[in-house]
Amino acid sequence: MVFLGFVVNALLLVATGILAFYSFQQWVAVNKTLQEVKKQTPAVLQSGKATEESAKTAAREAASSDESTQKALAQMKRQSDAANTLADATKALASTSATQLDLAERPILMLSDTKVSWVTVNKDAIVVYQMRLKIDNDGRTPATNTAVLTSLIFLPKGGSFAPQKEISETCHKEDKAGPLAGVLVPPDTKNSDLETTQWGSLKTALSEAETEPRTGDRTVSGNLSVCLLYRSPISQRVHHTGLLYIVSLTFSADQVQAFLSGRMRPIDMIELRPEQVVLHKMDIMNGISD
Repeated sequence: MVFLGFVVNALLLVATGILAFYSFQQWVAVNKTLQEVKKQTPAVLQSGKATEESAKTAAREAASSDESTQKALAQMKRQSDAANTLADATKALASTSATQLDLAERPILMLSDTKVSWVTVNKDAIVVYQMRLKIDNDGRTPATNTAVLTSLIFLPKGGSFAPQKEISETCHKEDKAGPLAGVLVPPDTKNSDLETTQWGSLKTALSEAETEPRTGDRTVSGNLSVCLLYRSPISQRVHHTGLLYIVSLTFSADQVQAFLSGRMRPIDMIELRPEQVVLHKMDIMNGISD
């Protein structure tokens, strides 16, 4: 029994020694690893600091670059705004100069005389009339594309008429295109001749004669707007000169009977002699000049 106890103690001692040796070896390996880590730690810390500094430097450079970009963009915008302001001012100055030049050098047409040379009326009461105009150019440049527009209105009894509105509409009804064709009137011209043939309707006015006795002459009065359209060679702007006339057409008893009888053929015309046509120019305040 004593020997068996000795053997057991010996085995325990050996096992303890082996465990102690193995533990020592593990400690040595761990200590070696710790020493290596300790050696590498300063380099790692230094690398981390360098990386941090690099990141900070890059951030500062990026911020500086962004600030420079913003400053450059702001400067470009200021320069662009200044250029636009200068362009607008130059454009306004050019427009003002052109307007002043046009006002100083433009043609100025005036109607010195207006006559109706002949008038015909067909069975449908369509009146065709030829006008002879005398034109003065009191301006300093020729009037180009000079054309004539007219509007002849015969109102029924009791009807109303707005002269200023009528002559304005006559003068401006072709403003979009302006006069595309017409004659040239040189500056300092007096009594330049211009003829035009126009038409209107007498149907309402002549129909009222049916309710009146069919004997004796009949006078029908209407409003005749006459407008000259012309261009300035400087600005190509369309100018207008317009006047308003009261026109009186006197039909003989036979002419009234011919119209009211209903026997007129399409080719038949009632012709009025010059003494049967009277024009009376209205006050110049009812005209237009621009």
